[in-house]
Amino acid sequence: MKVPRLNPLVLGQTSYPSNLIQGPLAGISCAPFRVLTARYSQPAFSCTEMISCKTLLHQSLSAQKRLVMKDSEEGPLCFQLAGSDPSELALATKIVSDLGADLINLNCGCPVKKIRRKGGGSSLLLEPLKLYQMIHAMKQSTKLPVSIKIRVEHKNELFHEDLLKVLKDSGLDFLVVLADIGLSIMTSLAVTTV
Repeated sequence: MKVPRLNPLVLGQTSYPSNLIQGPLAGISCAPFRVLTARYSQPAFSCTEMISCKTLLHQSLSAQKRLVMKDSEEGPLCFQLAGSDPSELALATKIVSDLGADLINLNCGCPVKKIRRKGGGSSLLLEPLKLYQMIHAMKQSTKLPVSIKIRVEHKNELFHEDLLKVLKDSGLDFLVVLADIGLSIMTSLAVTTV
């Protein structure tokens, strides 16, 4: 297996020493884990686990605490959001911006059926116009860098040229690609600018 080469990463006006990040892991990517990741592996930035827009909009802050807490000892933090409605996504983007996000990511890679059935995760790649509206809504709600995460594996739909044009036109700042290479847990994601 070929190991990806580490390169510096520039996103907008910010430079990072590495183009690898600590990826979002359900039930694991909480603040204590991210502090350890920042201390011992020093990724460009770490990600929260996937946070539903509905959770941010309809649950109390105390119920969300584990998902949204940011520790002063961790490095730059990317909040990963999940949803299927542009207006909810815009409000959720504003909330996480106010909570101290350094970057914001929309999950477009989750293959789980219950997420796809609700119109989120990887199903968003099948609706380029809707995806454009969602990214545009995020960009209108924050000045922070906005990205999407996709998953590339043999079972997923092809990531095609038309979709790439939509992403460029939407104002997306960068794209995060998770490659399924047979590992049971993968915490580092390759990052590329759009």
